[in-house]
Amino acid sequence: DTTMPPIHLDLSVKDCLDGHPETLPVFQSFGFHDFDSPQVRGKLGPFLKLRTLLKFKRIDPELFLTRCCQAAEN
Repeated sequence: DTTMPPIHLDLSVKDCLDGHPETLPVFQSFGFHDFDSPQVRGKLGPFLKLRTLLKFKRIDPELFLTRCCQAAEN
């Protein structure tokens, strides 16, 4: 039984998408279509924290996390 890491703001984009691939539509719904590409995920993903990404785009982190957690539960 492999439990996935919980989704939190200090998780990298890559770890979030690798551990919870069902959150990709959440990223897309917030306009992050760059991460559709495995190359972009591989290059930027490991270094880019969710917190930094959301701050840069001025997106409410609580809202984003809630949506990701809902996606991960379904």
